[in-house]
Amino acid sequence: MLFDIHIHDRLPIYQEQWKNRHQFTYRSNEIYCVSFYHLCYPYKNNFLHLTKSIQKFKLEFNANIITSKENFSFSEKNPKFILGIESMRAITDIKQVDYLISLGLRYFQPLHFWDNEFGHSNRLDIVPTSKQGMTAKGIELLNYLNDKNVVIDLAHMNLASMLDVLKYFKGKIMCSHTGIFSIAPHERNLRDEIAVELIKRNGLIGIIPWKRLIKPQNIQITDLESWLKCYLLTIETLLKLGGEKSVSIGSDRGAPFPIDPNFYLPSSFNYLQSNLKESLKIDDFVYKNAYNFFSGVFNS
Repeated sequence: MLFDIHIHDRLPIYQEQWKNRHQFTYRSNEIYCVSFYHLCYPYKNNFLHLTKSIQKFKLEFNANIITSKENFSFSEKNPKFILGIESMRAITDIKQVDYLISLGLRYFQPLHFWDNEFGHSNRLDIVPTSKQGMTAKGIELLNYLNDKNVVIDLAHMNLASMLDVLKYFKGKIMCSHTGIFSIAPHERNLRDEIAVELIKRNGLIGIIPWKRLIKPQNIQITDLESWLKCYLLTIETLLKLGGEKSVSIGSDRGAPFPIDPNFYLPSSFNYLQSNLKESLKIDDFVYKNAYNFFSGVFNS
């Protein structure tokens, strides 16, 4: 079994000849958090295109989409999916989230590569990040979502925005695909103090395998083993912060940078388990922590 808390399905921003490169095979006995993402011009059409992407996915996989405690389980016959959104830039009216929830979405990532009207992001580490956090509209959004029984995702936020979410949002919080700033000092990565707060709140932290986000500056990744060593170091850093029940997989598969297909095979998990210096049952990392976290959403 495997529970991956951040993947993409056929991102619409890629031209046709690129699409297959970024797809992977869904497997039975696995649960995937599918993050819908859309950027088109003019911007006023974003919400329409976003909802069409969701509806298209539902037509193909509707029976396997988890929407309640009745179907929140692994299946020996099929993959299962939890739906969410990466960046809320397509939202022009906060009440549009009610329609997205009616389509089955259960987690919301307000920010992505750039700032939007809800808050400030890490800006791709290309330009200096803002010292400002969530905007007034962003705080209004958090307050609106407080009683909706959904998850807020901190991924791609700057530090100030993360702190605002922790302050204003009272529900379940995760950071779905991240490295750790103390290992790889990119603004994109989660700082130790934010990780500790997430752990205190029984949140979930998905470790991403993107090399630049898990690689210390003095280390070179030359093969799968050196790649796994950096991944292992990131896991162990979270464990030292008390995250044995919060650490999880957030692969970002389906995004522009392909992941070695061997990265998520049992042999790799066996390598991680045999080389861990900190106490962690590998099943907790591979699926149990994520399952327990989302059970609090679907069983509420």
